[in-house]
Amino acid sequence: EYPVPVLLILTGQPKYIQSYSGLAERINTKLFRGYIEQKGLDPREHFRVGLAAAQQYADFGLRISDRLDRAWPTITSREEDLLRRFGLENATNAGLDLEWWSAERKIDDSGAQVWSKVLVGHFWLKDHDMESRPFFFKLESRSHGQASYKASKVLEGALQHIQLPGQVLSQDRSLMVTAQATLSGNPPLSLSEFLRRPSSEVELMLFDIANDVADQLDRLGTSSTEPKADRDLVWRFHEQQLAAYDEQHRQFTAEEDTLPSKVLAHVKLVAGTPWIPWRSCQHGDLHLGNVSIDIHGSRAFGFLIDAGAMEPGPAGKDLAAFEVALVLHQASSSDTVLTAVVGMFGAAQWSEASSNIESNTTTLLKQIRERAMKITDAKTYQLLLLDQAMIQFGSLVYGSFGNKIAQPKDAFELYRAIARAYLRM
Repeated sequence: EYPVPVLLILTGQPKYIQSYSGLAERINTKLFRGYIEQKGLDPREHFRVGLAAAQQYADFGLRISDRLDRAWPTITSREEDLLRRFGLENATNAGLDLEWWSAERKIDDSGAQVWSKVLVGHFWLKDHDMESRPFFFKLESRSHGQASYKASKVLEGALQHIQLPGQVLSQDRSLMVTAQATLSGNPPLSLSEFLRRPSSEVELMLFDIANDVADQLDRLGTSSTEPKADRDLVWRFHEQQLAAYDEQHRQFTAEEDTLPSKVLAHVKLVAGTPWIPWRSCQHGDLHLGNVSIDIHGSRAFGFLIDAGAMEPGPAGKDLAAFEVALVLHQASSSDTVLTAVVGMFGAAQWSEASSNIESNTTTLLKQIRERAMKITDAKTYQLLLLDQAMIQFGSLVYGSFGNKIAQPKDAFELYRAIARAYLRM
């Protein structure tokens, strides 16, 4: 009757048990438990209380709906355990109803490949036959989870729509729960899904979304002007992987004008340290999966979620990362969006949008670019685009692991277009 193991420790010295060689911490990271503190309780009653706790754990409902747009990883028993633990922290919760939001593989501190999984859903409230507001549930390695929680606390302090109910940790996994305050009260939409809607319905809304994202980035940190050379604006780890970058480049073309090692050598040779806008805090991981959409009335609202390394950096870096992700991380029904937007990145030849997703992406990119030009100059922004395109192109060295690129060739073509435009400036 009780498939969930119950551990009862009956002792007259609970404080000794709590302090004994980290026993309490090990129990807490492996087991769901509740304290039994009633003095003088009959030993048989201890068992009744323990079994009741096990029954409560097993009765907590958990439904995860599949989405047919892609193959999703499984939810492990440990991850189900963390979801149940968090839900049972509030006595009004009867269960969880979830669906997939995103999933990607990362490398943890030990060098192992681990899944980072994000689901969105709501709690069913006990005795009320009603659902809570929407929550995001992020499952990842313990080390990544601790970093995510720290970054999300910064977001919570800066952005009104971010609320962080808490985190639950096991020995090697983390569950972080984020509540998004939506105006409509409906579950949020993904930006990828929104961009597939008919252009006639969403075109004007896209301007609002771009401005929402840019406004929220502005609130993350103050800006000042600092003297910076071009080499100070690119990712510091490019140098360590140049040989692999060049090899990857030669798989697509024998031309060497945009060979990564040559382009970066040019960046290092650019003289001078102009004063550029520098932001004290950045989002650090801005892509389609980290912007959620809420439609309220005739307006769509864009909300930033799930930040990365919130470090100082050049103003416009997050927007450059967002532009590159919009091009490379989605595919239209016909092919990809690159051919419809590549002219914005410096290519001489490009085609008109032929689908909703191409038209919508073009509209969104134009508004993002307009906002970027208000906070930095064109040459600096071109270098930021180059940096982000090189990061995405460089990730092909590791195959499909850890990147969201829909078409590898697009990563090369976008990088080459941006690199050539930068070299002409």
